[in-house]
Amino acid sequence: MAQLNPYLEQQAATATPAELIAMLYAGAVARVTAAIDLLREGDYDEARARLLRTQEIILELRCSLDHTAGGEVAANLDRLYDFAYRRLVSAVVDRDAALATDALGVLVTLRDAWREACLVPAAVGA
Repeated sequence: MAQLNPYLEQQAATATPAELIAMLYAGAVARVTAAIDLLREGDYDEARARLLRTQEIILELRCSLDHTAGGEVAANLDRLYDFAYRRLVSAVVDRDAALATDALGVLVTLRDAWREACLVPAAVGA
């Protein structure tokens, strides 16, 4: 069993909910990016491992949605997560970097939007 990075453990333990979501997005983007390179290089076992971990992250993000409070926004996010998840499943089965790239596009967009909406301090007096 791999040991966790103590710094990352501390970071996660002290993070706000918004920061935790940002960490999930960052981890997903990093893993898919690496998996795409691995698929192109023919290292299917390592690519599969990274894509499967990303699928787990997407499931965690989906489980965090509050459909009651989030309404249409939560429903739209759920559809985006579903799309990305399905693309990753297909990328694993077909060993196809293009399918993983489709998922990456969604994850990068969501990561960037999340950073902008939740992590960038609002302008004072704006």
